[in-house]
Amino acid sequence: MNRFKINVLLVLLQILVVYGIAQNNEDLDSLSIYNVSIEIDKDEYSLYEKVYVRFKIDFQPDSTHHPTFEGFTCFGRNERIRSHLHDKEIKQIKIYDYELKPEKIGEYILESPTFFKNGEDIRVWKKIFVSNSTPSTQEYSGLKLSMFIENAFKPNGTKRYVVTDEFGYIEISKNSNWEYQRKLSKKEFKMIKKIK
Repeated sequence: MNRFKINVLLVLLQILVVYGIAQNNEDLDSLSIYNVSIEIDKDEYSLYEKVYVRFKIDFQPDSTHHPTFEGFTCFGRNERIRSHLHDKEIKQIKIYDYELKPEKIGEYILESPTFFKNGEDIRVWKKIFVSNSTPSTQEYSGLKLSMFIENAFKPNGTKRYVVTDEFGYIEISKNSNWEYQRKLSKKEFKMIKKIK
């Protein structure tokens, strides 16, 4: 067998191993060869919940392509490197965190970034289900506040109090912009400065 056929077979074998592990929803922390893992806290989410997903790799990819997470709104992405000592050798783990919100109910596949290494593309995935279960009143209140805070564009009429050491004023949201409304009175300024 020539070298090309052997390489093709090795790549196909790797794909089958990754596919088989992901399909069986087994723990992906121990993938051999490239050690790519995916971490989520459960397999089923409510339409109103956020999905926090983490991917880890223990190698340096040649390049990385981030997923689009079709069917989700991505509220945030964070990358960091964690180093630790293992057998007198410094090992590094690169961590990719994503904060997602499902847009509709259904079954989804959360796919990792695609890591390119030595001409190969490496990725893992995990299947999750998003249901239409209704949150409790307390959960719904927390979700509304969280979504309000994270949304860069506030509803018209939202007020923002801006305070420095010397003065303060009020801005009001109008058509996705902040407009100056008025200066704070001395009494208002003193009251707000007392808030810790």
